[in-house]
Amino acid sequence: IQGDYLTNNFSIRHKLFNETMARNDYRFYPLAFADLHIISWFSPYPKIWMLANIAELIATVIIGSKLVETTLNRKNGKEAILTISILYFFTSASASSYLQFIYSERVLTLIFAAFLYQLALFSRKQSHRNRNLAIALAAIGTLYKDTAIVLFILPLAMLSASRKERAENNTNKDQTRSKGKQTESLFQLTIIFASSFAILYVILSGLPSAFVGGERYDSHLSFAYFEWDFRITALALIVLWRAWLIAKKRIPFEVLDAGNIAGLTFAFALYYLVGFRATNYMSLPVHFLAVINLYMIWENNIKPHIKAAHLHALISPLLALTIVAIEHQFPGNFYRKSRDIIKTQRSWHSTLNAAKKIFESSRENGTPVNVIVGKSWLTDKSYLNNLPIDRLVLANEENDGYKVIYGKGKGQAYTPKDGDFLLDIDTGSRRLKKTGFKTKEHTLLYRYAENASNGAVYRLNLKKAEKS
Repeated sequence: IQGDYLTNNFSIRHKLFNETMARNDYRFYPLAFADLHIISWFSPYPKIWMLANIAELIATVIIGSKLVETTLNRKNGKEAILTISILYFFTSASASSYLQFIYSERVLTLIFAAFLYQLALFSRKQSHRNRNLAIALAAIGTLYKDTAIVLFILPLAMLSASRKERAENNTNKDQTRSKGKQTESLFQLTIIFASSFAILYVILSGLPSAFVGGERYDSHLSFAYFEWDFRITALALIVLWRAWLIAKKRIPFEVLDAGNIAGLTFAFALYYLVGFRATNYMSLPVHFLAVINLYMIWENNIKPHIKAAHLHALISPLLALTIVAIEHQFPGNFYRKSRDIIKTQRSWHSTLNAAKKIFESSRENGTPVNVIVGKSWLTDKSYLNNLPIDRLVLANEENDGYKVIYGKGKGQAYTPKDGDFLLDIDTGSRRLKKTGFKTKEHTLLYRYAENASNGAVYRLNLKKAEKS
């Protein structure tokens, strides 16, 4: 409202694009925040935005259920939606993605699920419509994440190769000719899609990044760690088992097999770029595949042995809850992640309210209110600008410089003085040290919680700091 968003609707939110396109490190995903972009045209309220996250979650679960149905070529049981929902939502990756707005993996996973579903329908029905929808979804999905191309190009390439092999081995000449044309058209579209992405990437990211220079984002984390959990391990074992059965020609190569291989390749791509953690938000597409494969085990290997049909809707969700309960015993589980997210959000809110009261009191006493902040999610937003302050100063951790970003002397350099305020909403004490502030040497006016690294207001005592 303060930024005239509701009176200037359907305009480009440049800050959302700057989050990714301003980087000079070969990262290219201009649609990363497209859902937030669109929602911001209709409402400024996060509680309304949260409904979009819920809708994306529900849609992903439903499409996942349809993917299972198409892969098995039979109707799912009544337990499908509930079981997939339990397995998919109660993960650390889902908590990060659906209880917050800042990550694009939830939309990427939704598009990836729809892409696999359309490919599966195409594999069954040979429909041009399903093929074209799959290509369109792939084209959109690759612009959501720098590694997303792996999720889309590999299934298309593998399905083309598999269909070509089947067509060549088919004894029915009419079917061979028909499938050959379909395979050729899919292969041609895949080549066009891959070439288009490569051209866009080089023009929009590769050449500008090479010209400007600079290290790739988080390049120091390359091959830093590869941490897996039960689900990722189960997915890898399922892929190996099915690969052996396919090699022995006991089962056909399905679209889901191509998706599984793409998912694991996506995990290794992350491992190369920034390291891979199963509990991290970036692993969400891989978790989706793990959930679908775990449910397939129920449908193929467990359910047929339970003769009483009325027990299916009870046993399947209970098995899913058992998996969640076991995972709950390990670090990085859904509960801990969601608890940390809630704590973080509450600390931001409480610290902003406390800072406002402290600054109002200082201004009433006639004292200048100069506020220094470190790197923060809120630095460029209207929240800090609307606090009762005279100057808002950004401490640059790269060159130890200080610059006024709001208020008197905006754009000018600044030298900290005794009596200035140091506001830490979400920066954290570790990052503040990089800017030269040892928080223990200054007067603490407010702290959200003793065990929290952020959520505090200090008053500078530079003479004390010099002595120490």
